[in-house]
Amino acid sequence: MFDAATTSGARALGWDDIKADFAPVDLAEPLMQPLSDHWRSLLFSAADRAIRDVFIDGRQVVKDRRVLTLDHLGALDRIFAGQARREDSVSAKDRASRTSLQISPLSLPIR
Repeated sequence: MFDAATTSGARALGWDDIKADFAPVDLAEPLMQPLSDHWRSLLFSAADRAIRDVFIDGRQVVKDRRVLTLDHLGALDRIFAGQARREDSVSAKDRASRTSLQISPLSLPIR
């Protein structure tokens, strides 16, 4: 059945150069327990936490839960810059000219 849905199906469609997209599931992940119903555990409990590696078009794009195709530090820089721009624009958009911290105070003070 697996062969019919993958390689044989690809051959039937004339796709001889197809490469695998797959994500092995870590069955030792505590959120995958109990092992009696793997699909239920993956869909309702473990989600992405049970996935350590992902291969797309035959190329590994996630290794040990780290996305290999993403510049993590560059992405964080862009996120922080966007947050700063958003913070700077809040009072101009608020009728009472409040800052974001005045609109939504922190739960606990940051020291």
